[in-house]
Amino acid sequence: MPELPDAKKQRYMDDLGLTAYDAGVLVADRPVADYFEAVVAAGAEAKTAANWIIGDVFRLMNKDSLEREAVQSIPATPEKLAGLIQLIAGGTINNNTAKKVLDIMYETGQPAAQIVEAQGLAQESDTDKIAAAIVAKLDEMPNDVQRYLGGEEKVFGFLMGQVMRSLNNQAPAQVVKELLNADLERRRA
Repeated sequence: MPELPDAKKQRYMDDLGLTAYDAGVLVADRPVADYFEAVVAAGAEAKTAANWIIGDVFRLMNKDSLEREAVQSIPATPEKLAGLIQLIAGGTINNNTAKKVLDIMYETGQPAAQIVEAQGLAQESDTDKIAAAIVAKLDEMPNDVQRYLGGEEKVFGFLMGQVMRSLNNQAPAQVVKELLNADLERRRA
């Protein structure tokens, strides 16, 4: 006898750490639960898989006026979604880039890694290149740098945004933040 929705919901909460809401949404339609389980079986972390399915996969399906039961027929197969999630977990791409990749994957059925490679979307991991981009951007903005150094701490967010844009949002935000802070402190001395 197949697992009943209430038992499946409880298993998702107990074994996979999902919230009652997420588990409830996933078990409401058997094809969605099957899709979710296939994504997890393909190597994606359960909570992350639930978030991507409930948020972005459903968003794309709603755009196409697809019922949730149709999830099994979309080009973004469970294995491909798991591949996308693994690229995020491995730091190859960030969440914003992943949303763009999912949009393409949903339309074309191409694997995430292939899309990232073809479009040059991988995050920059070379800290020397990131540091050089920070220096170049700050050198272009001496007035804003002086405002920050003069005590206007809110300018940091603006500077961070400018640096991230100069890197096409393809650098880990935490790394950029740390290197930007270090460069600003060096300029303070």
